Amino acid sequence: MPGPVKSWENIVDSIAGKIEATKGPEEYFASIARLPRSHVLLYAIFFAGAEVNNGGFSQLFYNSTGMVAPEAREGFAAIGMPKIAGLFSQAMQIFGAAYPRDPDVRRQAILAAAQRFLAEPKNDSPGRRRLASAEDVIVSDALFRDLSDKYYQLEYVENGGIDKAATSYADRPENLR
Repeated sequence: MPGPVKSWENIVDSIAGKIEATKGPEEYFASIARLPRSHVLLYAIFFAGAEVNNGGFSQLFYNSTGMVAPEAREGFAAIGMPKIAGLFSQAMQIFGAAYPRDPDVRRQAILAAAQRFLAEPKNDSPGRRRLASAEDVIVSDALFRDLSDKYYQLEYVENGGIDKAATSYADRPENLR
């Protein structure tokens, strides 16, 4: 049995080329079926977290990497970060009961939600930056601003932070294979 990992990112690096998260749902599911579930969850945490950190939940869902959002939610729960897992659940509610793995379906849902957002009078109040189009809403992360901000607040503190929690999870004997 291998020894403890120095960082959970070593596991992510070792499987990154094996997961097809940008090609489509069928390829994605086939690629993750061949890997230990714990490794898939760490991969999802890494890439979903990178997207949220780069542009909020809007960016995660708008990009093809959004394919991994359900596994990221499961992964955050598995590493002992239930508050962040809950943020993923809340953000994913925009899509209804069944999370769409197809990025085009997610983009259409986000555009529709952004158009509804623009139509709400409270979102055009004095002192708020004027958002002229649905695309502005998406780029500004206005739909998910509160959830994204909570993610940024929690990622380094809940359960010692992502690096500590994920490395501890990766070091469990059942996850070292």
